[in-house]
Amino acid sequence: MTVRTRCAAVTDTAAILEVHRAAFGSDIEPRLVADLLRAPEAHPLVSVVADDGGIVVAHVLLTTGLAPGHPDVRVQLLAPLAVLPSHQGRGIGTQVTQAALQEAREAGVDCVCVLGHPSYYPRFGFAPLLPHGPLPLIDPAPEHTDAWMTLFLGDDPQSTGSTLEGARLTWAGPLRSPELWGPD
Repeated sequence: MTVRTRCAAVTDTAAILEVHRAAFGSDIEPRLVADLLRAPEAHPLVSVVADDGGIVVAHVLLTTGLAPGHPDVRVQLLAPLAVLPSHQGRGIGTQVTQAALQEAREAGVDCVCVLGHPSYYPRFGFAPLLPHGPLPLIDPAPEHTDAWMTLFLGDDPQSTGSTLEGARLTWAGPLRSPELWGPD
């Protein structure tokens, strides 16, 4: 069967939460996703699944953030990305992430940030920009500063980058928990 990506539907929510539970082996990420899907300040959001024969096997979520002092700059945070363990290592995470970034581009998002694995996200064009910016709401633990990365999507990435230099971004309430930004 062929894995295809699509925007998530409300009817996918239970399957999405199970993908995160299986991928991370905890309830932290499924609770975060459920909270973000309900949080009005996280919208508009991009929620994309990978579907293998009608079964949701991967999910990625991009939620809206704010760049105080720069209301015209549209920013989103990629968090989290999950693939069922049975489907990992097949490029499905890459496929679903590329689809989500394309959705964000088409929606006019200027900048996507992620606190993620420094060897995984550069394949999409993400680069660490600390200490210059844009800056996360909560500074990551020192051993994770290279994990805070940014991808500029807009027509003028240099301009967006210089506009957001030193800007401390804010996110929806569920993403403000210091436990999410600290060491594993």
